[in-house]
Amino acid sequence: MDIKKIPPAYTPEKLLQIAFNRAAKEARKVQVRNKGLRKKRAEERRVRESADYIVSYLTRMEKLGDKIETADPFHRELLETCIGLKRVHSAIDRLSWARIKIAKLEVRSRRNIRMRKGDPVTLRKDFYGKTASILGKTRGELNFLGDVKLAIKNLPTIKEGYTVVLAGMPNVGKSSLLRGLTPSTPEIQTYPFTTKNILLGYIPVGPREIQIIDTPGILDRPLADRNHIEKQAILALRELADLILFVFDPTETCGYPMNSQISLYREIESNFQNVNPVLNKSDITPGETSEKVEKEIGGPTLKCSATEDRIDEVKSFILQSSKNRL
Repeated sequence: MDIKKIPPAYTPEKLLQIAFNRAAKEARKVQVRNKGLRKKRAEERRVRESADYIVSYLTRMEKLGDKIETADPFHRELLETCIGLKRVHSAIDRLSWARIKIAKLEVRSRRNIRMRKGDPVTLRKDFYGKTASILGKTRGELNFLGDVKLAIKNLPTIKEGYTVVLAGMPNVGKSSLLRGLTPSTPEIQTYPFTTKNILLGYIPVGPREIQIIDTPGILDRPLADRNHIEKQAILALRELADLILFVFDPTETCGYPMNSQISLYREIESNFQNVNPVLNKSDITPGETSEKVEKEIGGPTLKCSATEDRIDEVKSFILQSSKNRL
């Protein structure tokens, strides 16, 4: 999500300081022979320049809402979990209110200065005071939108396109499978509300790519072990995954018995779509063990040996599944 054009989140005091300093600098450029007229035009320019800066700043901050509205479903779901989109809209509405109030106040103040309805300096100071009061009422919203920017910045950078997510207990061979499927070193991205990273690799298919995501520490233990926020963030993967490969280690050398692996598989299958079982370490797994696992999960499995580079069946399945989707 590109937020490069969204300005930094300032406090009202910082925003006013920048605006007033810019306005004072511009006012010094006024060149009129008549001293009284020069004073009037300088103060009017200070009102105009400060208002223009503040209104422009608030307008750009409001565009944060547009960025979120046009974000992909996966990132929107994560943002809903971490910040609450209703609260974002409420904060932006408050900035919009302030922007409109300040714009109207500018028009009125400049008119009063031009029509000599009082001392120009006093009228400009009155505008500054009222503007400061209006912005002071947006302090909480400006701070919150600064947090929103930070949350967006920390979201994982996921490309659009066909995406395969690897799931399964720790140490079953997901990372080895990822390295075998993708030719380059996987990228590391943080994942919100967990202490873990996700790994991303890509299978080139002509001019396009299939994205493969390994989820260590995420889709590797029961959702019941998670708190509510973690659970919601993990379930956001539903918006991302076109295909989930659940990797089993039927040899149990991963440290987890098959009944635990099957239990997690059934949970993932009940919460996500298009979940497909993969039996890793097929080179050292007896045929009867594979048959027993397939019987328990109720269907055939893909087979591979990730550490031995025997992954053709899995890769062919991915390519076939992604056909007409790239």
